[in-house]
Amino acid sequence: MDIREKLRLLDSLPRNRSRLEPEEQANSASEPSEIPSAAVSQHSVGSFSLFKEAYASDYVQGRIRIAAYLEKQVEFLALVSNSVEIAELDLSKALFIDTETTGLSGGAGTCAFLIGVGYFEGQSFQLHQYFMNDFNEEAELFAELNRMVADFELIVSYNGKSYDIPLLNSRNTYLREKSPYSHLQHFDLLHAVRRLWGKRLTDCSLQTAEGAVLGVERSGDIPGYLIPHRYFQYLRDRQFEPMRPILYHNRQDILSMVALCVVILELFERQAGGNLASADIVPVAKILERAGRYADANRLYHGHLEQNSHQKEMLFRMAFNHKKLENWRAAAQAWHDSLKTGRYHPLPYIELAKHYEHRVKDLARAQDLVVTALSEIETLDALGGLERWQDYKADLIYRLERLQKKLGNAAC
Repeated sequence: MDIREKLRLLDSLPRNRSRLEPEEQANSASEPSEIPSAAVSQHSVGSFSLFKEAYASDYVQGRIRIAAYLEKQVEFLALVSNSVEIAELDLSKALFIDTETTGLSGGAGTCAFLIGVGYFEGQSFQLHQYFMNDFNEEAELFAELNRMVADFELIVSYNGKSYDIPLLNSRNTYLREKSPYSHLQHFDLLHAVRRLWGKRLTDCSLQTAEGAVLGVERSGDIPGYLIPHRYFQYLRDRQFEPMRPILYHNRQDILSMVALCVVILELFERQAGGNLASADIVPVAKILERAGRYADANRLYHGHLEQNSHQKEMLFRMAFNHKKLENWRAAAQAWHDSLKTGRYHPLPYIELAKHYEHRVKDLARAQDLVVTALSEIETLDALGGLERWQDYKADLIYRLERLQKKLGNAAC
């Protein structure tokens, strides 16, 4: 008996499966003790479970109506993702995806036993969860999922660029399936959350972000690190009850991704109208800078300089943006303004010294600025605060020596 005959024999053996049939389930989008109604897809090798749920246009995740996503402008999504290709896409052709896996670190042996996907169909949000009851169902599950994914233009994930999509690509390769993900644009929300709220959150996990930004409070959720263990327990005892919180966890992840997209796109709508909260100015402007929109970033800074706790940082960034735009006088003015705000920093003195030495050709003014900066550093040195300025001090000393030499030559 060869290996193929042995495998066919194993597949023919009866299995004690506690499969969740459609009539056993209740409909709910919020309670972990209930899961959406399931349609079980039957196949020749095995049968995976496909759970479907639809969310009406008035459904709210935390404080956010998720259907508002359809009202946003794709150009802002392209801006946040720094992708000109995304600007050409249809927002309604986005597929939100999240996986639950047999391991947390990836690797060749890690499988995705639950793959949740969500998309808009008209004004309603459709959420499908592909659940693998056993490993022999993986090939059929992926074949069906791949057919569905092929209809979309954009993938939206949370840490999917580093984890979910590489894993799905790897499993498709293992199954000798052509992976549909490599040809789709990808917006990874984790990177946007880090840029916009990273300094204000304790960490950038999806659960932390949804709580702080969306006001979502999960009830009865399962910690992510317990999910692999819970699935292996299911494979041993075939009791589906412990899997219910995992489906709930997966659904909540996808719904929160949609809601986070809404909040992020609204931020950039408000930016365009000059209506941002003080704490959002610098993070939003940094994204504009990353896209090369230095003038737009400076307009945002300039309109919010007064009574902003980040005023010094804003002036620094304005000055550097003006330099990139070759607005030399405006850059010098921003450096001068920064000297009047907050604590001492040697950078404005160095930048102004460069300006007066190389552009204005006022060597004496440049020298005065360098001497003043070194004097401030000496004062800090006496107070025991020099260490952080050591590199700047070396630059200033070198600059002063060069200026003194130039002035000496000019006097001769």
